[in-house]
Amino acid sequence: MKIKQLFTEHFKFVVIGLVILFSLIDLMVFAIVKHQRAVVWQQTPNVSQLSKASTMKSGKYVVLFYQRGCVYCQKAMPTIQKEKKLAAKHHVKYLQVNTRSKLGRELTGDYTIESTPTFLLINKEKGKKVQIAPVSITYDKKKQNKKINPKNIGVKTKTIKSAMKGDWSWMNNY
Repeated sequence: MKIKQLFTEHFKFVVIGLVILFSLIDLMVFAIVKHQRAVVWQQTPNVSQLSKASTMKSGKYVVLFYQRGCVYCQKAMPTIQKEKKLAAKHHVKYLQVNTRSKLGRELTGDYTIESTPTFLLINKEKGKKVQIAPVSITYDKKKQNKKINPKNIGVKTKTIKSAMKGDWSWMNNY
């Protein structure tokens, strides 16, 4: 009888210990995921260089205009995060602009950004005119009214990949 009581008491402590352990692990995972989400939705610190095209360094820029809470932005972000590694590989500067920040509102007006998410492709070569093209990177698969269903949002994966690679031969039409 004593053995059964000891086993029952030990078993209770083991179960309580496991519950506490799994709760702590869950809290740690939640904190890590929350931090990663916050990093994804941060405006690039040096984005102020966009306010004067004349002071920008030569090169190609992919500028994402986004808005936190935008369903379309949330749908496109996993593809953007996956493909933005291509930008560094192909010497394309990638920047993010939060359209709700003070500078973001100014740039949205300066570059006539009408919706989010929008890529702004800027090609600045020495001695040539600065080429600028806004590019939509999402679309509605079905006509959506006030209530937006994320399942009906399409992401232009090829457009994103092409932009990140700096493959902008079509830009000559602008």
